[in-house]
Order: sequence, then structure tokens, then C-alpha cells
Amino acid sequence: MYNNIIFTVAFSFAVAGTSFAQAQKRGTTQFDKWDAQDVRVVSYNLHGDLDPYNLSSDAFSRVISALNPDIVVFEEVTTNNDDALQFADWLSHHMPTNGWSVHLGINAGIRTIVASHLPMSMLEVDTTPASSTRGVTMALVDLPDNLFDRDVYILGVHFKCCSYGDEDIKRQKSADAIATWMGDARFVGRNIDLPWGTPMILTGDMNLVGGPQPELTLITGDIIDESTYCPDIKGDWDNSNLFDVTPADPNTGDTFTWQGSGSWPPSNLDRLMVTDSVLAIGNNFVFNTDTMSNSELSILGLNASDTLVSSTSDHLPIVLDFKPIQQGVACDSDINGDGIVNVSDLLILIGQWNPNGADCCPGCEGDIDGDLNVGVNDVLMLIANWGNCQ
Repeated sequence: MYNNIIFTVAFSFAVAGTSFAQAQKRGTTQFDKWDAQDVRVVSYNLHGDLDPYNLSSDAFSRVISALNPDIVVFEEVTTNNDDALQFADWLSHHMPTNGWSVHLGINAGIRTIVASHLPMSMLEVDTTPASSTRGVTMALVDLPDNLFDRDVYILGVHFKCCSYGDEDIKRQKSADAIATWMGDARFVGRNIDLPWGTPMILTGDMNLVGGPQPELTLITGDIIDESTYCPDIKGDWDNSNLFDVTPADPNTGDTFTWQGSGSWPPSNLDRLMVTDSVLAIGNNFVFNTDTMSNSELSILGLNASDTLVSSTSDHLPIVLDFKPIQQGVACDSDINGDGIVNVSDLLILIGQWNPNGADCCPGCEGDIDGDLNVGVNDVLMLIANWGNCQ
């Protein structure tokens, strides 16, 4: 595991639960939060050629200020550590909320970074076992306790593009690793433990071209290299698939996020996949200034060309507003996530029976006590919780 690095520029931290959700004092548009208490996440591939030392007056300034995010995942950021510090400085000076922090990812020629004006912890730059050359930039973002009973776990990614050589293999490796990690996060023990019911958001430039399997793996938990990354496992807390949000441009209905090049048509390379059993989805969209009305541009302080390739990036920002769903008491014995501990859960446990331990227990939902075994103690815990979870 690489060293975790976080740069923070702290000016005057907002009081939790007050200014983080404030809307800008302007007219309303279809790009506003539906609920002022929603948390806004933005994912934006910067194309590797934006200079963070010159972000005070260009199109990028206008775009990111208009979006007013609470959490940002930037992909394709240049590798100089000072770039991340400069982003933190810029965000703190140009957003209504300040005190921004930036968590750097792996230096692989370009970086994927996670930034927020809310506190971040559990910083990681890759999964265990490892994913691929660019890693996965991850952080638990601390949401205001007076508004939410859960925080949110962010996984920022930038998969290899194209279908030359071993790119397909690298994307599948990343997908296998992420599916295993998210499954691992839901169970006690091994490499990562999240509080029960913590929303997880996987976002970034996934470059899901070529075959469909990497996308299927991320959504369904169908892991290909089980000898390295463990048995198939679902990513959501109710043992269901991740939800592929698929934001669209509200003015056209288009879902493409990469604007195309030469003979290659536009495509939705940038994605948002979430654990929707514990997360309420609000407004979500692709942000394209080229399709906005003059009124929208004026209200948001934008130019029509601001998100064009010639001005900022060949990718468009994608946006998700959400809030955690209020959770009841965790019911670890409810293996299939249907709210009841009964014979169905017992049969799953018996099917995974391994009292002598297993190397890949994130795939073993029957390991209720988290000791990396599926045995008698797990049966006793299941029986003790028999019936409705709440």
C-alpha cells in the first residue's frame, strides 16, 4: 500500500451542517440541488493539460464554481504534488465553502484525486489486493452529524483507455479489485471495515470500452480472477447490485461525457455507481454549457464554450446530489438482506461452511462474526437473531 497524502488549506471551516449545503444567491436553474441538504459530488476528467496555477480566471473556474460541489473527484491531474495543494488553495478561495482538502492518488504519470471541504479519513490510494497501475483513490467523507447518521465512502477511479494490448485485462483487474474491496467493506475483518450502512459512491473515468465484463463485474460483483480477488460478491448493503446512475444532459437527454475525437463518437466514459439501498439519489446530470440556454448561462455565470474541448477538457463533468438514508440497527445475521433472519439465511451459511478458515472471506456472507471462518459460532449468532431485523 502506498503512503497516503492529504493536503489541506484551512481558512475558516464552516460549522457542520450549515454552510456546506447553502445554495449560491442567484436565480434558480435545473442544475440546482433539489434539497438544500443534499450533498453534491462532481466527477471531472481534466484532460491532463489544465494548469492548476492558472485557474483563477479561465473557463474551468467558472464551471467548478457554478457547480458548487461538496466533494470532487478529479481525474487526469498532472503529477506534481504542488498541483494538488494549488487545487486545495483554489477551491478554498473560490467556493462559498472553504477549508478544502485534497487526497492525492497514485503517481502514475497522472493522478486521480479526491477533494472536499468536509473532513476526510480512511485515506487509501489502492485496494488490497492491488487493482492496476492507477490505483483507486478512496476516502471516508465526514458528513455533518446533525443532519446525517452516516458518512459517505468515495472511490475515485480512472481506468486505462482503449482496447490496445492489455488494456482490457487491466480494466478487468481494476473491476475485480474494486468489487472485492466494496464487498470486504461490508463485512467485519480483513482489509477494510465500514460502519454498517455507509453509502459508497464509485465514480470517475471508467473507460468502459471493449468487452462488457468489467462493467458487469462492478455492478453485479461477478469477479473473474477469483483466485486473486475472491468469490463473487455484491457491492450493496442489501446484497444487491450497485446502481448505475447514468446522468444525462437535462437539455438534450444525452448521456455522453466524453465529447468524441476524430472518427470516435461521443461516449459515456465517466460513470457513477452507488449503493442505492442506503443512499437517496437527488438531482444528477451531465454538465454541458454548449447546450444551455442563454438564461441558464447568465444565471450560472458561464460562457457557452466553457465545457468545450477548446476551453477546458474533452470530458464533461458529471454530478450527483444525494443524502444517506436513515438507517436502523444493523442486522449482521440477515445474510441475504431481506430484513428477516430465517431459513434462507441459514441455507446460505451452510453452503459456505468452512470452519477451518478461508483466504477469501469477503465473499463469505456466512462469516457473521468476522473471524474468517464460517462455522458453529456463526450459526449460533444467526439463530440468536432469528426473525425480523427491526
